[in-house]
Amino acid sequence: SLYELDVDLSDYTDMDNEIVESFMKGISEISSLRKLQIQFTPSAEKLGAKQAGNMIRSIFRMHFLEELDLDLGKNCIDLGGNNDIEGLPRLRKACIQAMGWAPERENDLRGVVEILGRCTQLKELELGVQKSVKDYEGFTKVLCESLRKLKELEVFKIYVSGHGKKSNMRISLLEDLVRVFESLRRFQDL
Repeated sequence: SLYELDVDLSDYTDMDNEIVESFMKGISEISSLRKLQIQFTPSAEKLGAKQAGNMIRSIFRMHFLEELDLDLGKNCIDLGGNNDIEGLPRLRKACIQAMGWAPERENDLRGVVEILGRCTQLKELELGVQKSVKDYEGFTKVLCESLRKLKELEVFKIYVSGHGKKSNMRISLLEDLVRVFESLRRFQDL
């Protein structure tokens, strides 16, 4: 049985929807799979937003996964709405890297963070994001809302690389996170 799978999409620049669907269908049928790592490397940028979104949607329907490591590169991801994605009930550890994203792709990243907030057994979360001052506030709001839902979270790491006023952005992020952690602590004290 297959326990761990590492997929590098750097050589697959001309995937069509049929290939993506077949690939994800094959992976989603491996119920022994517990750890999945997928790298959307820069050379895989020709992968369309809808195709990348379909892959992400498929991943978040693999209810047997316990660890997930996604390097989203600079790909745009069209989730086509994420309200029907429940999250992964067994997911304990997630690492999501979204470095190098343009500000106009904020909704893509927010969608992924919202879904992570539905993974209620998540104990470790690592996020690598590049944010600009322009889109920072919306991302922070969604991140904080998602963190509040993760009652089992024990380890949280975030790496923020921004443009321009990085220090002000990081200070503001820390202030927001302090408020989230205070509310989580109050919840645990009840």
